[in-house]
Amino acid sequence: MDNTTSPVSCDTPCPAVDREHDIIVKAMAGLYAAVLEHRSSDVIGPLIDLVVRFCTEHFSHEEGLMRECGYAHADSHASAHQFLMGQILDLKKRCLRDELPSAVDVMRLLRGLSEHCDIWDRQAVHAIQESIRDRRRNERAELALAALAS
Repeated sequence: MDNTTSPVSCDTPCPAVDREHDIIVKAMAGLYAAVLEHRSSDVIGPLIDLVVRFCTEHFSHEEGLMRECGYAHADSHASAHQFLMGQILDLKKRCLRDELPSAVDVMRLLRGLSEHCDIWDRQAVHAIQESIRDRRRNERAELALAALAS
């Protein structure tokens, strides 16, 4: 593995969610590379900020989708997001104190993200996709009924 690739992936059956996961994993791989290269907090800090921004946007998007489709485990999933974000923000706080994260810290975070995808995101994506299919079936049924009524 070179310093810019990640040994983890966050694949789900949803390409839109996976694109967001890929952005986060690439940002974290960049952070990992910077740590391995013993870069300064001036470099590592902004990389952590990027991870925070991407995760914040993705988690918000994913939680919105889950709530919109009535996913039964949305609150638990959001709590798992909060746990991951807490770990990322801990790295940020340490960096602000010039305590740079180790490669082990970043790898632990990457593996945590991968486990989150395997455990939580796959289930949520299936529920979201099923909700979308149900909604489309209902829309088609309503259109058919409207056509019959006219």
